Amino acid sequence: MSLLSRRLRAIVDAPDFLPGLVGLADQAELDGDQRTVVARYAARKRDALVDLIDALGAEPDEAELYRALAAAWLELRFEWQRYNMVVNYQVVRTGSFDQVPFVCAAMCSGVLGQVEELLDGDDRERLAGFAVELIHGAQHDLAERFGDGVISLSPMA
Repeated sequence: MSLLSRRLRAIVDAPDFLPGLVGLADQAELDGDQRTVVARYAARKRDALVDLIDALGAEPDEAELYRALAAAWLELRFEWQRYNMVVNYQVVRTGSFDQVPFVCAAMCSGVLGQVEELLDGDDRERLAGFAVELIHGAQHDLAERFGDGVISLSPMA
């Protein structure tokens, strides 16, 4: 088992990993079905990381595991951004928001923070820059198609 896979395993096997993610739901007003949804979501986030370890955890695969982890970080970043967009637009349109996407955004943020500790700072900056460029390019294309101000892909809009 490679050093990176051992470090990732320590994160996902930590006794507070899943309870920490699901605990975010305790701060929200969720009913039983919503709690089940977010608990399953948290388990899927953990399972996706475990799948990477299982597939690429051997010493010779450490570089591939690192690349896969970088891709997982980027995926989580976009997922976090999507949930934030949902919450922001709900607030703008209705003055309130659904707790489930809010909690899922918080869970993504929690996992992002732990995964990014395993990535080199320069790589994180490069990935974050790529994400911003990709979103900006898509936003420009959509503005041309639908008009300025109609669609914003920024979670801060």
